Amino acid sequence: MGFRSSVFFCVFFLALHLSGEESWRAFRTPNGQSIQARVVDVDVNGVKLLIKDSGKEIHVPFDRLAAGDRTYVQNWALQSPSPKPKGAEPGGEEGKPGHPDHPYPYSFEELETWMEAVKDRRAPAGLDRQIQKAVNELNLYRLLAGVSWKVLPDEGQSDSARGAARTFVDQGERSRETDKLREWFLFEEGEEDMEQVVAKFLADPLRQNRETMPNRTRLLNPRLGRTGFGIYEKVVAVRAERPQTLQGPEMWSYPGRGYFPHERLHGDRWSVYVNYRIPQDPNDRVLVEVTRLTAIPKAMFPLDQAVPGEPIRVRDISIHENAVHFRPAKPVKDGMYWVRVTGQGLEVQYVVHFFD
Repeated sequence: MGFRSSVFFCVFFLALHLSGEESWRAFRTPNGQSIQARVVDVDVNGVKLLIKDSGKEIHVPFDRLAAGDRTYVQNWALQSPSPKPKGAEPGGEEGKPGHPDHPYPYSFEELETWMEAVKDRRAPAGLDRQIQKAVNELNLYRLLAGVSWKVLPDEGQSDSARGAARTFVDQGERSRETDKLREWFLFEEGEEDMEQVVAKFLADPLRQNRETMPNRTRLLNPRLGRTGFGIYEKVVAVRAERPQTLQGPEMWSYPGRGYFPHERLHGDRWSVYVNYRIPQDPNDRVLVEVTRLTAIPKAMFPLDQAVPGEPIRVRDISIHENAVHFRPAKPVKDGMYWVRVTGQGLEVQYVVHFFD
């Protein structure tokens, strides 16, 4: 057996337990051996581990990790910035996507590469492929929105989601039992495809939801680390708890910053989120300005200067906790829009560049 095969065998179905040293952890192999290692990086396919004794780095696919391993890796990833393609790291080359002063977090080519990688993520052994496809779809929207796109499918939560869907069918949509489950699950009725419900939740079209967009907010919660999808008689349930904290990046949005496929814009309301509760000052108001650009912006526009372009009418502005929701005029498929949100302590601006 060669060296690479030996390493692969050693990390097959790792079982993680705590060690006594800071960031080093003991990974136990199926034959009872223990390997001291620590997480170096997480990408769309798995985790990179640094082996303490040899100093070598190995890559372990997610489907080679036990449930406890995946939980630890996911928690590690949620504490760290999401990896970005080469050339798009914060502090990258000036004047190019990924630099802090550049409006675009990715180049068009980089975004396409990462979208394909997220869509192609395979299901671990024993997991329903349809559940993995639904989680991939969710992660794709999270990538576009600017939050962690490493949400992992959980078999136990998927079983619970199917049970919740059955309760919805058996007890009724407005039953006390179903209402209790809404704290942890989102429901979509009349659907046979778990993958398709993600777009419906992001659209969040119900009239009573228009000011708060609760379904969208829960699916784009930066702290969402694991989820489950379940279906029972054309009712789909998704595990997505109500956000308990407002931790996350400085801002995220839907549609997201930078290049954004127009076909993935659902509903007529846009949302921008910050990682703190927006103050409600009766003497101040939130101003949302949307401007259609005529040229690709190369740098951020100063907040005290007007944005060059065509002002777009904005209606139905609402503030809920850490979010501002608003309805701009219908965007065109290849349009570039500069969004600026000010007031109530907010100074947020970003570009949304649609492509067909």
